[in-house]
Amino acid sequence: MGEQHLDAWHKLGAQIAGVYARNLDRGRAAAAHYGCPVYDSVDELLSKVEIADNCLPTFLHQTTVRQAAQAGCQIVCEKPLALRYDEGEAIFHDCDTARVRIFLAMVVRFFPVYRGCLGKVRGGALGQVQEIALKRVVSPPPPNGSWFLDDRLSGGVLCDLLIHDIDYAMWLGGDVTKVDARRDG
Repeated sequence: MGEQHLDAWHKLGAQIAGVYARNLDRGRAAAAHYGCPVYDSVDELLSKVEIADNCLPTFLHQTTVRQAAQAGCQIVCEKPLALRYDEGEAIFHDCDTARVRIFLAMVVRFFPVYRGCLGKVRGGALGQVQEIALKRVVSPPPPNGSWFLDDRLSGGVLCDLLIHDIDYAMWLGGDVTKVDARRDG
């Protein structure tokens, strides 16, 4: 996701101050196209930016968002925000205390096809919403040993990816009364 965010910032014309990477070789490869430095210290990078875009694994969000908030940065954070409710609450508290904004990268609402469907539902063209069936396919799967494959670190595909669909369903249909989820593979 970090590489996709870098590309999006670049297309917007934003000056990219640098990249923090846990793996410096991967970080250098991602940053090379944008001509920006790679840092092995979150704090050092945060001292050079106004906006911090957090694309680190979910289990690192609470710590790194706190660092960004304390540095006075406005924040973009990949989803899911946290793995536990109390962690999410702590993140919001840190941002409120520092008086910085946080934007969760829940992007599906901005996709034209999804917005078009919302317009049809709200306009009554599809009748009353009774049920919404959504399917999320992960392709290609992460490599063996990836943090993403450890549900304790990522929340698993249902938390990390299906969260987009749950958010969209709630936006489209209102309060949810029942959720059935299944993971194959």
